Amino acid sequence: MPWQEQALLKLLQQAGAAVQSGPNSGTVWIADAHSLLTQCSPLLKVDWKSFIRIDEAGGRSYTVTNKGQELVLDDSSLLSLLFDPESPHLAGAPKDFCTIPLPYLSGLHYI
Repeated sequence: MPWQEQALLKLLQQAGAAVQSGPNSGTVWIADAHSLLTQCSPLLKVDWKSFIRIDEAGGRSYTVTNKGQELVLDDSSLLSLLFDPESPHLAGAPKDFCTIPLPYLSGLHYI
């Protein structure tokens, strides 16, 4: 069950269902980082340009800056930051940053 389905999760727990968390089993690939971040902007609650810099030279990477600290991420780490509520990279994001809920990704989908 997707992590963002909090009300349904609570009902299932109250009914005695066992709950086990785990990563989303789908595949997400970044075709165009600028477009992805721009399209996600309304969900981030923070202007992505204020804390993420896309570094295209020498291979694609992303520099996340928060309170003077810089964290360099690869594609996988950026996806973790954006979509995983338990991402180890959340500490590098601004306080108001919000993880984006994705639908259940079992299989291959294009977003």
